[in-house]
Amino acid sequence: MTDALGLVALAIGVLVAAVRTARRDLAIAGFLAFFLVYSVIALTGYRFVPIVSMVQGLYFGPERFRPALVFTGASFAALLVGLRVLRPVAESGRRTVRWAPQAAPFATVVLAGGALAVLMALRLAMLWPDIAYGRIPQIPDKAYTFVFKYLPSLVLVFWAIARLPGRGTFERALLRSVLVGLGVVFLATAIRAGNRTDILALTLALLLFEVGLVWTAADGTLMLPDWRRLLRTGVTVGAGLGLMLTIASFIQRTRVTDEPELLPPAYKVFVNDYYAPAHMLVAAMALDYVKPLAVLASNLSNSLLLGGVLGVPYLQQDLGNAIAPGSSSRSTGFAFFIFAEGYIAAGWGGIVYNGLVTALGLLWWRRQGRTDDPHYNALVLALTAMQWAVVARSGTHLLVRNFIFTLLPMLALFRFATGCRLRRQEESWNS
Repeated sequence: MTDALGLVALAIGVLVAAVRTARRDLAIAGFLAFFLVYSVIALTGYRFVPIVSMVQGLYFGPERFRPALVFTGASFAALLVGLRVLRPVAESGRRTVRWAPQAAPFATVVLAGGALAVLMALRLAMLWPDIAYGRIPQIPDKAYTFVFKYLPSLVLVFWAIARLPGRGTFERALLRSVLVGLGVVFLATAIRAGNRTDILALTLALLLFEVGLVWTAADGTLMLPDWRRLLRTGVTVGAGLGLMLTIASFIQRTRVTDEPELLPPAYKVFVNDYYAPAHMLVAAMALDYVKPLAVLASNLSNSLLLGGVLGVPYLQQDLGNAIAPGSSSRSTGFAFFIFAEGYIAAGWGGIVYNGLVTALGLLWWRRQGRTDDPHYNALVLALTAMQWAVVARSGTHLLVRNFIFTLLPMLALFRFATGCRLRRQEESWNS
């Protein structure tokens, strides 16, 4: 009973904090919600349906539950404190937006997007027989895989460009053609490879973009639109979520795995992309796996895309192999849980690490959406929403890496195509 109450208290506390945060900042609230999903479901299964964790090879005894629950709850509390203390980081440097669209940059971006869609489609046709969920790697082409990882962000940027007012009929037709081409290539590849995380990320991004346009004021706070816009947004969100769930269910049915037969119904309920990551925290605590230098080396190298070149593993790689030798590599394994990074960095002192380091990373993303233009802010919100799941199941290095190699390039592409110009509010446009 005590353990159940602890899980309930954790869930309610974080949900209340997320709702309160959403009034001021949807992006941060989304991170809190996903951190909760990736922790509380795994801990519930570990404690009350241990056979699920046993089948996964991730059970370390009942005595490991309460320390993991306390560490997780304390990390959430520290994160909320860190967000409050460091809030000025996000709320400083507000910028103003001016639009100066030009035909040549717009045409360049659209033609480049169309050419990319055609090339990716041709390459996908060649790779199709060799792409599979159970294959390592799932997509046997590093160049194609690299571009594929950028397709959700590219689709979102073209969507944001198309949603700007003032486009002519011909321009909109070109944009929609590119959107359809990139979207079809992305969905076909993701479904064939059994990839649900990226589909979820793109779905959330598109929905949050539309919500950001309608429901947020220029300062990023929530506002209630008129009932017509509210109804349209509700229909859009409902349709988008329904489509995403349908695709995810189809992918789950088509995945080929070697799971044992005659598993209890709870297995199918708990085991999903969100189940294994939090077990990395339990494992780290069970093995007393505290390696601060490994955290420093991994975060520095992998945040700059140098981990593979330098032979520096992700944090989950060595830990995963310590649990089950040969189970983990740079592309396979149990995934990770962001709060496990704090424990590996400093043991129980990792609670403070989780509060400050994670808060700083989240707020730095939030700062990019501090403008006086709802359309630009909605794009930043949507790009941030793409990180909710992957950061929860990875670590803070992704906040740095995707900031440098995804957020900034995608915002630059959007500005180039649309003529969007940013200045600090105290600066003159003529300076």
